[in-house]
Amino acid sequence: AVVAAQNPKTHHREEAETKITALKRAQMRSHIVSGQNYDALYYMLDLDVDPAAGNMEGRVAMTARMLENADSADVNFSDYMTLDSVRVNGIKTGFVHRDKIIRFPVNALMNDTFRVTFRYHGPTTAGDAVFGYALEQSTYNGKPIIWSLSEPYGARDWWPCKDSNQDKADSMDIYYTVPRGMVAASNGWLKDTLNYEDKTRWHWRVNYPIATYLVSIAAYEYSTYRDWYVNAEKDSLPIDFFVAPDHLENSRENFYKTKNMIAVFSDRYGEYPFMNEKYGHAEAPIGGGMEHQTCTTLGSINYSGGFYSEGLISHELGHQWWGDWVTCASFHDIWLNEGFATYSEALWREANEGEDAYHDEMKSNAYFGGGTIYVPDTTDVGRIFNGNLSYAKASWVLHMLRGMVGDSVFFNILKTYGQTYAYRSAFTRDFQRVAEQVSGLNLEAFFQQWIYGSYYPEYRFGYTVRENGNGYTLLVNIEQAQTQTGLFNMPLTIRVTDANGFTDYTVHDSLAVQTFEIPLTEKPVSVALDPDNWVLKKVVEKLFEPALDKGILLVNGLDWSLDGVKEAYDRKAFWGNADITFWDLYEAPAEGYPDSLPSPIGHGEIPFALIGDYSTVIWLGNGDDFERNIWDALPWMDYVQQKGRIFLISRKGFNYFNNELTDWGGIEWAGRKYQTVTRYDAKIPGLWPMRTNAENTSVSLVDTLDGQILFNSTIGSNISISGLYSSREDQGRLIYWGMAPYTVNSDTLRHNVEYVLSHHLDEKVTVLDDPDTAIPRGLSVTAVYPNPFNPTVHISFDLEKNMSVTARVYDVTGKVIATLMRQKKLSRGRHKLSWHPEHISGGIYFIRLTAPAQEVTRKLIYIK
Repeated sequence: AVVAAQNPKTHHREEAETKITALKRAQMRSHIVSGQNYDALYYMLDLDVDPAAGNMEGRVAMTARMLENADSADVNFSDYMTLDSVRVNGIKTGFVHRDKIIRFPVNALMNDTFRVTFRYHGPTTAGDAVFGYALEQSTYNGKPIIWSLSEPYGARDWWPCKDSNQDKADSMDIYYTVPRGMVAASNGWLKDTLNYEDKTRWHWRVNYPIATYLVSIAAYEYSTYRDWYVNAEKDSLPIDFFVAPDHLENSRENFYKTKNMIAVFSDRYGEYPFMNEKYGHAEAPIGGGMEHQTCTTLGSINYSGGFYSEGLISHELGHQWWGDWVTCASFHDIWLNEGFATYSEALWREANEGEDAYHDEMKSNAYFGGGTIYVPDTTDVGRIFNGNLSYAKASWVLHMLRGMVGDSVFFNILKTYGQTYAYRSAFTRDFQRVAEQVSGLNLEAFFQQWIYGSYYPEYRFGYTVRENGNGYTLLVNIEQAQTQTGLFNMPLTIRVTDANGFTDYTVHDSLAVQTFEIPLTEKPVSVALDPDNWVLKKVVEKLFEPALDKGILLVNGLDWSLDGVKEAYDRKAFWGNADITFWDLYEAPAEGYPDSLPSPIGHGEIPFALIGDYSTVIWLGNGDDFERNIWDALPWMDYVQQKGRIFLISRKGFNYFNNELTDWGGIEWAGRKYQTVTRYDAKIPGLWPMRTNAENTSVSLVDTLDGQILFNSTIGSNISISGLYSSREDQGRLIYWGMAPYTVNSDTLRHNVEYVLSHHLDEKVTVLDDPDTAIPRGLSVTAVYPNPFNPTVHISFDLEKNMSVTARVYDVTGKVIATLMRQKKLSRGRHKLSWHPEHISGGIYFIRLTAPAQEVTRKLIYIK
């Protein structure tokens, strides 16, 4: 079976499986190539088939030129057929047919020519019944259909030949005699037909060199139609379609695109190689397609995007250049066929849909597994037509070569390669030689690592910017982190974007770690490595020599609609009197930001390198997926290892820290993953104890074996709710407070944040140690829960000092529904009241708490 790609295209998979089936069959016999002492010049193939009886009679004549003095010569011919006679130069002679080889006498000198004729007969199903057939008969809609598919070693199954890619006959005549009503499609151009009483003899003439595995027949009661390709010189090429009658109409839409594809490939590769003959498609019940010269065989399967997909059609058409015009000399180098044809699909999409479609196609071909594109063992069933390697990754070799040399040189390479080996066969070394001659580059390392080597580079990429007297210096650091293979030697694009646009720079990376200096006149906004994906790679960004010189970055990951969030920000609960830069993961609240906050420098995803500018990042979260996905994209390990300091205040800490960061911090998670916490007992002098409302759930606790405990929990003696972790020498610090940060008293939280910033994170903050010196701010509602509610809702609120409070409930018209508290004198601290409505309907209500010079209103939803 084919080794599965990440998401292999249907037609790639099915074509590969079809050819693998043929290869399995070939493994049942010798792979010996006959005829090493002669050059095959011409074949005449004459078949008379009788589908009703399931058999045929065949006659093959070969003209050849001797390459040395010899008494005998060989051809390949399997034993599925019965060999009746052999004639050499018209004289019947003896022969030996053994081990899938026919040996016959020639008694010729070097450069002599001879003609040998073979007569044989046998079944119209030629091949092993277990493994499939090179020539096969079946039925479609109750009518017989006969077709061939000989790649890689199947031609010998049904006609005697020198079955070698390296010896193409210069020309060929193909005769197929079939019952009247059947249409026999084949290679070349239709020279004539001869009708008998109950049969028709079809004569196809091939005037171009052809490899034996590309010789084909497809015979059925086809419906036919024709289109035309006209080139720039006004030369016309017929495009003939042979389809089952029930496919006549629904095949037209995509088949008619073939002429446009020919025009695109002719522009990029050189003119269609068989302009004096034809191109076309013949249907047969195979998987995918087979690139028979001038007459592709297509499987009758309804692909997405049309009756036959544009990908399948362009792939098989691309083979007319790469596979038929220039044929791989050995199936070790099958990528010269399949990789080029797969790349043709991307070129068609680029021409038809644009540059983005081209890159989308190449992205779909990216393969990140092992194995070499070069096929080490051509007897391995799945290896030759491995969809990941021979098709997908092989197409990336051409894509990467194009990225290295540029469009003009790249397409000149392809055209020169085609012209140099036109109508012949080539090895990988031949293509490399042409690419080097045209480009002027030494491509030995490129071909060694991508064709004969395995895997791909994994880059860790980072940068820093330094001011100098003339502008800026960009330092780009690239590390090759792959462990499954050696180092890669590749040119890489560095894209630098500033206020005026972007500029691409090319660096040549070949070492385990390299730093490149690029002088700039403008300060960059962003820097990217190979952003257009011209190299098959994986990239992990890293912080490189972060400045850490801008103080505190406060990141808001709290939904502004949560009760208590706005009040906490209004009281500067999360940063106190520290100077901060603010980044909001959310859009601004509808009523605007609290006056206490500076304007945010950005929203949503945080640029990778941004955190490296700040000595401390305070991250406020609630543990939801949106926020944590942004967190996960940032280089926290690089940050703390290079002296950055993280202060995370959120629930679900377990989900924030990957294994690497957890190990760095020496963190062991305690008990259940999530727990409810209402008390935070301070474990060091200077911190105040904190209390929360019941909404402080889903808290991850730490079994603190390393680090310094800041707050403990009554849940267990060694369980830390908050701690300082891995304050390592020459590295950074990590503080995690497990809580929903909007559920505690704002001024208490503010004091504790200021204390930690000053005493543990080395930020310049003035701590107000006396609770009574806190600035009075009246009252704040810290929680309304549950909401919606039934039967009871609870309201928690804090007072900054002793004061009188009134609490009333209103309906949507402003009518007072209930008075829960009237001018009640309350002491400084946390208070809670409840409302259990009776005899009122469900709906929306409002509770308003009033204190001197202040009032707070919250919406209530009563469900009944």
